[in-house]
Amino acid sequence: MSQPINEIQSKDVSEARTSQKELLQGKDTTASHFIYWFSWFWAVISSLYFFCVTFIPMPDKSQHFADIILGFLLGTTVATIIGYFYGNSKE
Repeated sequence: MSQPINEIQSKDVSEARTSQKELLQGKDTTASHFIYWFSWFWAVISSLYFFCVTFIPMPDKSQHFADIILGFLLGTTVATIIGYFYGNSKE
């Protein structure tokens, strides 16, 4: 019999947290801090993109493309970073 999806997700999150804790306790600072550097990188890139799309004029033909990228950044990148560090709500 298959496991309920909540159990699978819970196990996945638990294993990721355990792995991150082990990395933080290790001596390799590059590996232990990678997730933070990666998150900072995407937070800065996303913020710069938000600023540029909001305040820098662009051709009308590029607006749809800019909206797609903006939706991707808000819906996946930023949401995933926030979810990782602060937790996700379960419905």
